[in-house]
Amino acid sequence: MIVKVKYCGGCNASYDRAALVKSVQEAFPSITFAYAGAAREEESRRDQICEESRRDQDFALIVCGCPVRCADYKDFRGSLGRFVVASQSDLSLACQEIERVGKAEIEETKIEKTEIGKTEIENTSA
Repeated sequence: MIVKVKYCGGCNASYDRAALVKSVQEAFPSITFAYAGAAREEESRRDQICEESRRDQDFALIVCGCPVRCADYKDFRGSLGRFVVASQSDLSLACQEIERVGKAEIEETKIEKTEIGKTEIENTSA
């Protein structure tokens, strides 16, 4: 799973948005994080991953610095859903949602593998 991260402009940030995202990353070390609109050169590859992930299983995390939530995220979606963070207190909720979506993706993969296995067994016994 890829978590696509989009930040607001930061004009009125009431908390450290980057620290919040870092906390989320630390909570999910096996998940790839990609950044939309990467400004720095070292983030450009992450931005490319973010664009490529549109064809993949992904989740969108929109990080707003304040309750106004003025970031333009109308078209910023993930195939597995999205979550908007507007304060530090949203950290646990964001983690819960990523965990829920991740578990659902794992279960779906298990079902696909089981169905493939059943198909192969049925084909060999015929």
